Amino acid sequence: MGLSVYADIRYANWIIGEESAISGVQLKLTPGEETKDAFCREIKRLPALQAYSEREANLHNLVNTFVKMQDTIITLIIIFAGIIFFASLLNTTLISLAERRREIATLQVLGYTPWQIGGFFLRESMTLNLVGTVLGFPLGYLLVWYMTIVYNTEMFRFPLVMPASVWIKTLSAAILFGLAAHALVQREIFKQDWRDALNVKE
Repeated sequence: MGLSVYADIRYANWIIGEESAISGVQLKLTPGEETKDAFCREIKRLPALQAYSEREANLHNLVNTFVKMQDTIITLIIIFAGIIFFASLLNTTLISLAERRREIATLQVLGYTPWQIGGFFLRESMTLNLVGTVLGFPLGYLLVWYMTIVYNTEMFRFPLVMPASVWIKTLSAAILFGLAAHALVQREIFKQDWRDALNVKE
């Protein structure tokens, strides 16, 4: 991140045609507040020093501004994606439930409980859910890879990091949203009047 670059001092001198040209110095201090305070007192006595930056302070500022902002944006994206996922899965299952009312009523007459009937729909919806999620993994990876290329500028670059926890969290979220959608479907199964569904329409 930033426009700074690092080079061997001999190579840098050869590039700019000067001898012993130094534009910056990196120091590693012994951990401790006393060492840091003593160092700060000493560099204040250097009139030729133009700027001083501390790595920990830079990281702290970066986390408090950019990283937290990205966390907020990602959280909102996940929430909206989850709502769309939940609504589409619920809508598909409810349509299937409405189209198979007589079939469900027949199962109830044969002695199946609403929980057993709901289990059929749960297995069906979760199978579609998991297949769609797994097929979406490579598409999501390609989208993130494309975003890292788009945001690759002179000021900063984003490395593509996809740890196993990301895939596990995605799969877990898909299962949770699927179970939440099925809870509403199960309620509809309990509310269904199987006698009315079996009546022959004249």
